[in-house]
Amino acid sequence: MNFWMNLSPYPIQMPNEIRVDIEHMQRRLGYHAKNINLLLQALTRQSAIRQGIRYASSNNNQRLQWIGSNMFHSAIVYVLYEKYASNQHVSTDYLNKVAINITSDMAFVAEVGRRIGLGSCVFRGSDEEITSEILAHTFLAIIGSIIIDDVSQRAIYGVIERHWKWYIDNPDQSFGRRHSSFHFPTRSATLPSQRSRIRSSGYQQ
Repeated sequence: MNFWMNLSPYPIQMPNEIRVDIEHMQRRLGYHAKNINLLLQALTRQSAIRQGIRYASSNNNQRLQWIGSNMFHSAIVYVLYEKYASNQHVSTDYLNKVAINITSDMAFVAEVGRRIGLGSCVFRGSDEEITSEILAHTFLAIIGSIIIDDVSQRAIYGVIERHWKWYIDNPDQSFGRRHSSFHFPTRSATLPSQRSRIRSSGYQQ
C-alpha cells in the first residue's frame, strides 16, 4: 500500500479487510487514533451490541456522540476565532451566527461522513441501514473520541479546518444552506452499504 498504516493495535481476530477500511477512513479524516478501542466504540451502534456483532465495541457510541455534539460547536467557534481574531470588520455576533449555522447543519456533517468512507466502518445490527442520520451521529461520536484521545485538543481543530475549510474561509456561505436537524427522512436518505459484512449474520458471535 502507498500510505502508512498501523494495523497492529486492532483486536487480533479482526479481519484485515475491516482494519483496512478503518485505516482508509482515518486517512481521509485526517486523524489516526492513538487508542483504537476508543475509535471502535465511536463506530459501534447499540444495535450491533444488541445483536452481538463481532469486532464491535462492548460499549455503544452514544456518550461519545454526546461529547462530540457539544465539542463540535466549541471547536468551530475556536477555529473561527483563530481565523478572524484580528479582523475588526467581523463582529462576534456575526461569528456566533456563523458557528450556529455550521453546527446545526447535520446534513453537511453526514456528507463529510460519506466523503471519508464512514459508512463502510459503522458496526450496526442487521435491522439498520446506513442513513444520513447515522452518518452524522457516528461522525459526532468520532469527534468525541478525538477529544478524549488527543489531550491537547489540537487534533480536533485540524479535523475541523480540513473538512469545514470552505465555510471557515467563506462564512457568508453558511447562511445559504438549508440546515437539517438529526431527523432525516429515512427512506430517501438510505445509502447502499459498501460492506454488508459488518451487519451480516456471518459476523455475529
